[in-house]
Amino acid sequence: MSHPVADPSRLRLGALFDQCHALVSSEMFRRMTDDQRGLELSFSQIHALMHLNRHGAVIIADLAEAVKLSSTAASRMVERMVRAGLVQRRENPEDRRQKYVELTPAGVSHVEELRSSITQIYSELFVHVPDKMVHQLIDTLVKARSYMPPAICTLNSRPAETEG
Repeated sequence: MSHPVADPSRLRLGALFDQCHALVSSEMFRRMTDDQRGLELSFSQIHALMHLNRHGAVIIADLAEAVKLSSTAASRMVERMVRAGLVQRRENPEDRRQKYVELTPAGVSHVEELRSSITQIYSELFVHVPDKMVHQLIDTLVKARSYMPPAICTLNSRPAETEG
């Protein structure tokens, strides 16, 4: 797979973000393992929950494509998430052969908890960084967001947390 960006500065920035993401992901999965609620979610299920949170109700075939699963595997995943109370299925009123899947209130709550945990873990990465540097980084990232693709900047962003 070729990379469209070969600029060394942008590759270095990407590598730094990747290092942060690896630390956060590792800690997130560790905390999920320790979670007392017993929801053992796979990466695909978490990906599906986040996709549904961003896009709302989607047909199962589109969810399968989004999380890179076969239709059969996606249907099994959705069934497990329905049993866990995180999503619900409903018929497409225009084509009863198609089923929509959407988050339940419990699913929304779970996504909010995941996002809150992720935000907390990222903040923990910067606990020893001087305040001045933290504010500079915030200012820089807020400004840089205007140059990023719109889909990246609208992933249910929480404005109160992005303002410096």
